[in-house]
Amino acid sequence: MSSHQLLLFFILFVFLVPESHKTGMLPSVHWTIERVIAVGMIPLYPIALYIENPTTNFLVVTAVSMHAYWGLDGVIKDYAFERRYGPLLMPILRTIWKLICATGFAGLLYFNYNDIGFIAAVKKLWSV
Repeated sequence: MSSHQLLLFFILFVFLVPESHKTGMLPSVHWTIERVIAVGMIPLYPIALYIENPTTNFLVVTAVSMHAYWGLDGVIKDYAFERRYGPLLMPILRTIWKLICATGFAGLLYFNYNDIGFIAAVKKLWSV
């Protein structure tokens, strides 16, 4: 897959993910995926520091982007509730957050493919 296809996939994933339904299956699957990615990030970082290649760069950037997206999206869902702030605040905040995350992910992918990569940048930052 090219970087453009991956970026398109991520943008479609972020903007077209179905909202939680009251059926009980989708939220539990979503919760499981969030936890698998969060736990998978623990060994991913040390592995990425030792095995630095485009694949580990992509995995780290994707995991960090998805983790950040789901984390703050949960905060928005928990604290921008309709009965206190009205029906428009939550959709506006979530749309802004989706745009910020998609732009950030695209920027990190661009940095990975056209510069030294995310892992090398972290190593350089730590060596200062």
